[in-house]
Amino acid sequence: MRGQRLRHNVSIMKPVRTRTDLGESLEDSWLKIADCPAAVTPVSVADRMRADQLVSDITHRIRLWWFEGLTHTHRLVMDGRTFEIRGILNMDERNKVMELMCTEQAATI
Repeated sequence: MRGQRLRHNVSIMKPVRTRTDLGESLEDSWLKIADCPAAVTPVSVADRMRADQLVSDITHRIRLWWFEGLTHTHRLVMDGRTFEIRGILNMDERNKVMELMCTEQAATI
């Protein structure tokens, strides 16, 4: 993967869990753990039509350098846009490049 193709900057966020006075677990906020270059590509209409019913909500493919520990519980933020991770591919199984299948979340007002 060529560095010049990673023209977007995304923030990797992880959920921060807190506990109430009664000991109940809450997920109230997100913590930025890294900023990294990425290639953000919208999924084409043709790709959506070919997609299996289970992944038809995928809106973007995001490619970035390997980030150890990244899971579907994290999310990405780019220019105020939020992307939920639906799937993670380890390209060539070499722990060098990741391709994330993501769903863009609607902006909240």
